[in-house]
Amino acid sequence: MTRVLSPEEKKDFRVFLQRYQKKSPDKTLELFQLFSENKKVDRSNALAKLYPNDSNLVAYHATRKRLIKQLSEYIFLQQKKEDITNEGQTESLLFVSKYLFDRNADEAGWSFLKQAEELALKTEMFLLLNSIYSYQIEKSMSEFAPDLKLLLKNKERIFELALEEDRANTAQQLIRHQLMQSMTKGQEIDMEKVVSEILTKYKLTETLPEKPRLMYNIISIMRTIALSKKEFYSFEPYIIKLFTTAEKNNIFNKYNHRYKVHLQYMIAHVLYRNKKFTEATYYLKTLFQSLQEFNKSQYFNFYPKYMLLNAAVLNFTGRNAEAIDYLKSILDDKNFLTNKITTLNIYLNLSIYLFQQEQYHSSATAFRNIQHSDTWLSKIMGREWVLKKNIIECISQFELGHSDLVESRLKSIHRNFNDLFQQAIYKRVEVFLLLVKRLNNQPHLASSKAFKEEVDKSFLFIEAEKEDIQAMSFYGWLKSKMENRKYYEVVLELVN
Repeated sequence: MTRVLSPEEKKDFRVFLQRYQKKSPDKTLELFQLFSENKKVDRSNALAKLYPNDSNLVAYHATRKRLIKQLSEYIFLQQKKEDITNEGQTESLLFVSKYLFDRNADEAGWSFLKQAEELALKTEMFLLLNSIYSYQIEKSMSEFAPDLKLLLKNKERIFELALEEDRANTAQQLIRHQLMQSMTKGQEIDMEKVVSEILTKYKLTETLPEKPRLMYNIISIMRTIALSKKEFYSFEPYIIKLFTTAEKNNIFNKYNHRYKVHLQYMIAHVLYRNKKFTEATYYLKTLFQSLQEFNKSQYFNFYPKYMLLNAAVLNFTGRNAEAIDYLKSILDDKNFLTNKITTLNIYLNLSIYLFQQEQYHSSATAFRNIQHSDTWLSKIMGREWVLKKNIIECISQFELGHSDLVESRLKSIHRNFNDLFQQAIYKRVEVFLLLVKRLNNQPHLASSKAFKEEVDKSFLFIEAEKEDIQAMSFYGWLKSKMENRKYYEVVLELVN
């Protein structure tokens, strides 16, 4: 368990342990330190370290059980602290009510139990609501309880809805399994057909546009596949159709608002990836309006992501300088606590936009504020993100004339990402890097007829409207070299 904690969490857990020193003797902290610092430690090593004089196995097991118990408590508390969803809030209310009932504070217990019921009803969490009604029936002997007949009627009323939610959960996992399986095997799959067949089997087709959480969960699964396979063209009409139907049905409200915001963001993003910048701008505007609603409940969580996507649209509509200022303003504004993923994406995009402005040194050094290895970044962002980062740094060094650094970086990329290049989706990346290597060794080849023919033969292009915007951007750099034109000018020409 110690290995899953980040360095910050390990530090925080040590403080957590020290607060309970009376309950957790120093040996618990010592054992935690031992497991944290040494990944290969076994029981005999730990025993010798903690109890060198008597090798007290019984005391060691007691200490180990204490550590596991306190780690579990710490993780539980962290999860509760970070869970700001309606489901998390409802579970917290239920947890408090149980705590109060255990201490014979029935009146307060029923007060919290009713609050949990109300929130679960408003947010349509019927499985959780079913558990709440079961607990209410269990506590129906209390003098503060409503009439038992009413409680039984309530439970019966939502039982079918709870069953529907259970079917929805099963359907979601089946959809996830089938789509992920096809991706792992590299098979072509009709995502919409798979989803439609499973929803029909579980009698959910009609209810999908009326259930924001179900709709959001299923679309999120499909989006994961679309992102990994770069298949945005078929994903776009599906999500827009569902969202438009949901809006016509007026299903969005204060309690499911976060699903609406996420869906608007997904639509704006897929339109951007499909190079439909006017439509993407429209959805970004509606997203911004949604962020202002309900006391800006989603504003601080989502505004940096909105800014990041807005900057991308600005960049590909000829407003590169504005895009750079946009991203810098997010990094400089201390009012916005961006998460790791958003912050790292800001640095990556900023590096790209600076490169397009021919600010190569600034582009190459944009990642200096990230004090982490590529291994750590791969765990947080995925290997494709790290590959993009390495490529941007590599061609920045090329533009700066540092051929030795380019050669070194190319070797490193091939060594670390060779397994990715065996996959069909990354073949063009490998081809691009081989062409960069050619130019690094012989820069004068760029404008030659032979090199142009080699580039044309090297890439298999699809229709422009379906071609991935990121693939176009990298090809645009080669094209700018071949035609001796400004890179940003060529990119705009290609994507528009």
